Amino acid sequence: MSSLARSYRSLARSAHARTLSTTSRLQNLSFQPEPQPIPATDALAATAGSPTVVSGEQTSQPSSNAATSGRRLTLAEEQSVREVEEWKVNLRKVREWRRNQSKIRSTFANVQPPSYAARQTTGEQTPESLLSTLLASGAELGHATSRLASPFTPYIYGHRAGLHIIDVESATVPLLKKAAQVVKEVVKADGVVLVVGTRTEHRAVVRKAVERLEGNGFGVAGTSWMAGTLTNSISYFGPRPIQQKSNIPDLVVILNPSENLGLIRECTTMKVPTIGIVDTDTDPRIVTYAIPANMESIRTAELIVSTLSLAGSEGREERLKDAVGRGTPRR
Repeated sequence: MSSLARSYRSLARSAHARTLSTTSRLQNLSFQPEPQPIPATDALAATAGSPTVVSGEQTSQPSSNAATSGRRLTLAEEQSVREVEEWKVNLRKVREWRRNQSKIRSTFANVQPPSYAARQTTGEQTPESLLSTLLASGAELGHATSRLASPFTPYIYGHRAGLHIIDVESATVPLLKKAAQVVKEVVKADGVVLVVGTRTEHRAVVRKAVERLEGNGFGVAGTSWMAGTLTNSISYFGPRPIQQKSNIPDLVVILNPSENLGLIRECTTMKVPTIGIVDTDTDPRIVTYAIPANMESIRTAELIVSTLSLAGSEGREERLKDAVGRGTPRR
């Protein structure tokens, strides 16, 4: 055998010996898988040790296995542990807040607002209660600042988050009380009030107002206004109502005047005064008595129409009392 062949054989034997030695060492080692990121929802379970009960709920204490084993936590594990700690702090705050709320409710359960007794005795809302009720219904919320109608500017309180805020205290409440007085005087004089709300959600509001006004009110709700109802009444009602002058109302209350401009034109032509809920994107001069408020809120519309119809009901009662005092028949 040549010297070159012997050299190749010795190199092969040494390489084989090194391979066997490396394989035996690797077999004696215990490998651990690479730690995977732990989701925030499973962080508590991953770092939990012995379970602990806190206020009736079972939680877990973080384990120190990683610290005692000498292995450093990965970034994902550290983030999960921090989220668990923040969650525990927030949970304690929520429980403390709930305990405080339960104490407050138990303390003030039988306390009534100062205006409650006055409303029960007089049947009217005080200015403070009317203001708070309007604010609670969202009457102060207007449209986007870019949609402001310039004639509405005197009724603006300010703007917030891109929306105009209506001055409910200085504008809505006084004008609503003025409109309520107008309705009361019209009904007291045995006039007829027409309540119009052409949106579907206005049906219940209009029906309730007509019930309060009884024989002095009628309404149109949930359907579009028929053009010419006032200006071309003979086509709808015939000649007899026109001869009796019973086809034209004495006052019209409109819940959404910006969507009923045709009705407003007919009222202007027939010289019928109008009351309307006017939002920030509408010129308040289109109606005779404007009530600046959030036209999109059904709660606001219900509150305003209820105030007007109750005023009309008071006017009707006063007229009937006067009729009884004079000995004239009630109607």
